[in-house]
Amino acid sequence: MSTDPLTVVRDFFAHFGPTHDDMVATARRLCHDDLWWASAGFDPPRVTSLEQLVADLEKAKASKGVAGFRFELVHAAAEGPYVLTERYDDSVDADGRLLHSFKVMGTLKVEDGRIRWVRDYFYDTREFAERYLPEDFATDRPPLLDDHMRAGD
Repeated sequence: MSTDPLTVVRDFFAHFGPTHDDMVATARRLCHDDLWWASAGFDPPRVTSLEQLVADLEKAKASKGVAGFRFELVHAAAEGPYVLTERYDDSVDADGRLLHSFKVMGTLKVEDGRIRWVRDYFYDTREFAERYLPEDFATDRPPLLDDHMRAGD
């Protein structure tokens, strides 16, 4: 097993789904027991251990609707133990059909070949433009990360 942070994070997102069982197995293989995961604005984080993450995934597995997730890394870059990711986190139904696509920027820290902590930032460029820009901005065009376009293309 590689301990290179970028390789670990790429492996994590390549195998963390699409089913909840895949997610649990990958978390157990690539995350520290003392995991810290802050996502979707929760601070302090809701997840403060690997067992808590697994429990959340097991609870999600039992619920109706979302059968799992798949992840598309658009960009990933590492500096020391830290890996920055730009990605799509897609929820899927039992047939693998897309339910919702989340645009996410995230920072992960890898120690000893395992993910120690994660902080994710969800964003929606339309919401930002509507709330914070002083004038209309390209409202007649889709945001850069919609459809098949990716940042940097």
